[in-house]
Amino acid sequence: MVPIELYKFADANTIWYYTSADRDIEYDGHTYLSTTIGRGEIESKASVQRENIEVTFAVDNPMARGFLQYIPDTVVTLVIFIQSDAGTFVGWKGRLGAVKPEKSAIKLVCESIYVSLKRTGLRAQYQRQCRHMLYSPGC
Repeated sequence: MVPIELYKFADANTIWYYTSADRDIEYDGHTYLSTTIGRGEIESKASVQRENIEVTFAVDNPMARGFLQYIPDTVVTLVIFIQSDAGTFVGWKGRLGAVKPEKSAIKLVCESIYVSLKRTGLRAQYQRQCRHMLYSPGC
């Protein structure tokens, strides 16, 4: 069996299911719609910041066209499932970072989920004028 790729895009309000197969695929109670879709190599690099993947859609894809108009304020995640004789597994996971329009395609540049794990989170700041009320539990 030739491996089949299933693409699940999700934001806070909507989930889109697509497949690169020549027919619609049922998986985990959802229908993955067959569409013209391609992607770059899934590879592991020394620098996590370079572990991006480009997912290419035809210009007539409604989801990709919507991202040309605006990228939602919430995080748009991407999970790529790979189905083969061995079963279905997660091949890649990340989030949408940028949209690149081209003449005959729309490229969605997604960054690996590990990029966000490597970023520095918010840190508490301590200064003369403390952010907590005097003698409060946070003081």
